[in-house]
Amino acid sequence: MSAWFLGPKLENIDILQNLTAYSFSETANLRQSLFPLDRSCITEDVRQSEVHTHHIKKLEKELRKICQNLQKSPNFASTRVVGLPCSDTTLSGTLGYLANILYNSNNIDCAGGPVTTAMEVEVGEQLCEMIGYEMYSTNKPWVHITCGGTIGNIEALWAAQNIKFFPLVVQKVMAENPGLISFPDEEMYATEKVSFQNITELSIWNVININIDCIVDMAKYIGNHMNGEKINKMIDKYSLSSLGWFNFMKMYKLEQAPVVICSAACHYSLLKAMVLLSLGKDQLIQVPTDENGRLNAQELDKILFDCVERKIPVISVVSIQGSTEFGAVDPLEDIIILREKYMKQGLYFSVHVDAAFGGYFSCILRENTDLRYIQDNPIEKWCDSMLSNYTRNQLNVLKMADSVTIDPHKYGFVPLSAGAICYRNGLMKHFVKLKASYIDHGFNESMGIYGIEGSRQSAAVVSVLLSHNVIGLNKCGYGIILEHCLLSSKLMYCNWLTIAKDEDNFVCFPVTPLPKGTSLEYAKTFIKQFITGKSFEDITQTKNTLEFLKGIGSDTVMTPFLVNFKTGDVLNDDIEKCNKLNVEIHRRLSLVNTRQNNKRKPLSVLRSAMSEDTNPIVYAYIKDMLGLKGSGGIDYLLNFAKNPWMVYNNQVEINGSIFRQIVLDTIGLITDKPSFHLFLVAGTMFENTFFCEYITNLQIPDHQYQAIVKFQFVNAQDAEKYQAKIKDKASKHNRNNHLFMQIDAPMVLGEILESSPDVVRTVSFYDDLPPTNMCPFMSSVKVKVDDIPLFRHVDMVYTDGTMVDDYFLYGDQHRIHMSRKISKLSKSLQIAVLLEKPSDLPLHWIEQGMDVSLENNNRPREPFSQAQFAIQYSGPDGNIFKQTVQIDPVYGLIDLAV
Repeated sequence: MSAWFLGPKLENIDILQNLTAYSFSETANLRQSLFPLDRSCITEDVRQSEVHTHHIKKLEKELRKICQNLQKSPNFASTRVVGLPCSDTTLSGTLGYLANILYNSNNIDCAGGPVTTAMEVEVGEQLCEMIGYEMYSTNKPWVHITCGGTIGNIEALWAAQNIKFFPLVVQKVMAENPGLISFPDEEMYATEKVSFQNITELSIWNVININIDCIVDMAKYIGNHMNGEKINKMIDKYSLSSLGWFNFMKMYKLEQAPVVICSAACHYSLLKAMVLLSLGKDQLIQVPTDENGRLNAQELDKILFDCVERKIPVISVVSIQGSTEFGAVDPLEDIIILREKYMKQGLYFSVHVDAAFGGYFSCILRENTDLRYIQDNPIEKWCDSMLSNYTRNQLNVLKMADSVTIDPHKYGFVPLSAGAICYRNGLMKHFVKLKASYIDHGFNESMGIYGIEGSRQSAAVVSVLLSHNVIGLNKCGYGIILEHCLLSSKLMYCNWLTIAKDEDNFVCFPVTPLPKGTSLEYAKTFIKQFITGKSFEDITQTKNTLEFLKGIGSDTVMTPFLVNFKTGDVLNDDIEKCNKLNVEIHRRLSLVNTRQNNKRKPLSVLRSAMSEDTNPIVYAYIKDMLGLKGSGGIDYLLNFAKNPWMVYNNQVEINGSIFRQIVLDTIGLITDKPSFHLFLVAGTMFENTFFCEYITNLQIPDHQYQAIVKFQFVNAQDAEKYQAKIKDKASKHNRNNHLFMQIDAPMVLGEILESSPDVVRTVSFYDDLPPTNMCPFMSSVKVKVDDIPLFRHVDMVYTDGTMVDDYFLYGDQHRIHMSRKISKLSKSLQIAVLLEKPSDLPLHWIEQGMDVSLENNNRPREPFSQAQFAIQYSGPDGNIFKQTVQIDPVYGLIDLAV
C-alpha cells in the first residue's frame, strides 16, 4: 500500500511533486505544439513589465494568506481522524486529478471533453463489472460520474419515478389515438398474462406495476417506431415531467400518493430527493431497523402488504449498503425475494441500492484476472477476509438491483468530489434526459443530457480511472486496502468493549451487539488475552483471532458506540445526562471551525442520535446495556475506519488510550460542582500572554486535573501592571514566592477551559497562595484563554511506576517550560522554566506540546540537582533521542506539593 497512497504525513510528497511536474509539462508541451506558429499572448516583455510583476507579487501574497488559513485545517489523512469519512487519498487518484486540471475539460458533452468523456464511459464499465452487472446484456448497463452520492440517489429515484408512471401515459396516448402504434405480441405482465398490445385494457393499478425492463423495452420500441417522434411528443405532453404531480394525479385519477421505502438509517439525501421530486418527506416510509441496525425485512413485508391492500404505488425500495448511522448492510437478498413475492400479488417496485459507502467492498469478492497485477500486488500473508458471510452474500446480489449509487471519493480513496450512479439497464438513463440545443450533436454519447448535473468537471473522472488502473478493482488491489479498513474497524470495536478499566467511573459499549452465543465476559477475556497489545503480524497470523474478529462489529467499517458515567459503582440512569456526556465528548473531539484550535484535538469522532420509533431493538439494547431509564432520543458516537494505516504502529490502542483520557476529562462537566480555581503563573509575559498551571488537589474530585493554559490580557493596562510586578519579583530572585491567579467566580474547570476563545473571564492575582484574608494585588482583571497545551484529568486508577519521570514540554518561540505529569505517585506540581529552546527540537513540536522523560532515572522529587540536565523523547520513527536542556537562572524551578 505504500506505493498506492500519499501517506498520512505525505511521505510520498517527492513522488507527487515529480509526477505532477511531469504531467504539467506534458500539458505545456501540448499547448505549445498545437498550431506552433500562433503568436504568444504573454510575451517575455510582458512578463518582465512592472504591472505583471506587481500582480504576480499580489498573487504570491494572497496565496500565502490562503495557505496560512488552510493551515488551520486538520490533517484528514491522520490515523487519529476516526470520526469522519475523510482519509488519505491514493497517489494515483491525486495525480489523475492534477493531471487533468489544466485541460479544464467539461464532460457536459463530447465536444467539451472528447477524451474525458471516453474515460468516463470506461470508468462506468469498470464500476459495473465491479458490482456484477452483466456487461453483454441486450440493454447494456450504464454509469455516469456525479459530484457525490446525494446526486446519485436523487437521480435514481427521479428515474424510478418517471419509469413507473410512463406506461400510464402510453395507455392514455394509445386510447386517444387507436391504431397509432402496434406493439409486438409479447407478454409483459405475468400476473394477468397481458401483452404490450392490450395495454389499454389494463387497470390503472396494473399499469403502474409493470416490470421495469418491460417499460424500458416499451419506450425503446416506441423510439424505434416510424411514428416514434410523433408519439413521444404526445407522451411528453401528458407526462409527469410536464404536468407536475398535482395535475398528473388529477388527470389519471390516482387516489393514493406514491411512496419510497427505505431503512430508518437511510442517508438524508433520500429526504432531499423526496422534497425535490415533490413527492414530500412524508411519503418516504422508513422501516425500523433490527438489532444490527439493518432494515428489518419482516417489517418491510408488513409495509408492502399494506401497500397492496390500500393500493399505494411503491416507486422504489432503497437498500443501504453501509449506513452512515450503523455501518449496516441491509438484507438486499430479502428485498429481492420480497419483490418477487409481491410481483405475484400485483405490486412492483424498483430496487435502488445506496452503496456510496459499501460499493467498493465488492472488490474483495473479485479474483485478480489481470496478469499485470499478479507480480505487482502479491497476495498478503494474511489471507482470511474480515468480510462477514452475511455482507458477502448481500454484495453478491448487487447485480440484481436496478440502480446503484457508489462514491469513489469514499472507499475508492480518490479526492472529492466523485460519485457515480449505475443503471443495470442502460436505457433507464433516457427517463432522466433533458437536452439543450447546443449540446449532444450526435457524434458521440454526451453525458450532460442525462441526470441532474450539466457542466461537470472531468478531473474526477481521470482521478478515478487512474486509481482503478493502478490499484485494481479486485481482492489483490482495493481488496487489500479494504481488508485493512475492516480489520481496523474490528479492532476499534474491541477497544470500545475494553477501554474502561474495572475501577473507572464510566462504561463504554459498541451499539452493534456481540454475535449470538458470545457473552460479554468471554469477549472481554478473549480480547485482553489475544488482541490487546498484539502487533498487526501477531493478530493476522492467528486463525482463532481472525475468526473472532470476523464475527464482531458492524457489517462494514463504521462502529457506533457510546459512554455512560458511574457514581461509585452505580451507573447513571438518566438519559439526558448520558446524552450530555456523549455530546460533550463529541464537542471536545469534533473538528468544527477555525475559531477553535483544531491542532489541540487529539482525536476526532462523529455523533448521531437514535429514537425508539425508528430503531426500537437497538434502542432497547442500549438502554439495557447502559442501565438507562425513561424515554427520549439517545445520542451516540461513531467512528469510521477509513484509514488503512490504523492497524499499524499500535495506533488503534493509542487512539483508545487518548479517548479514555478524554472521557475522564469530560465526565467532570457533568458531575463536578462549581468552585473557585487557582492557577500558578509560570515564566514571563509576551504580547500580553502568559502561561499558567492549574493547582491540582488530588484530595478533592472536582480539582483532580492537570491543566496548562496560555491566558491573554484583554486590557493593555492590566498587562503593563502585571509586567511591572513580575519584573519586581524576578529582581528579588524569591523562588519560593510565586504569582497566583484565581478565577473570581465559582465554576466547573472544564467549562472555563472549554468555552469559546472569545469568552472573557474575570480573575485576581495574588503574591502567594490566597488565604481568605489576603488581598490580591490586581483584581477584576479581564482575561481570555489563548491556548491550552494540556488539559487532563489525573488518572486515579491506572498507575505506572515509570510515570514519576514523565514531563510535558511546551511553550512558544519566546518561552519553553517543562511540567511534571501529575499522577497518584508524583504528587507535586513541578515546573522547570528553560533558558532556551532545545536546539534539536523543532519549534512546532514544542508549540504542540510533547512528552519527555528525564535521563538516568533521577529521583522523583529532586530531578534537577544541576542547572543543566538531559531529557529523552521518542521521535516520529519510534527511536529514542536525547537532548541537553538548561534551567533559566531567573525563573528557574517551581515546586509545589499537590
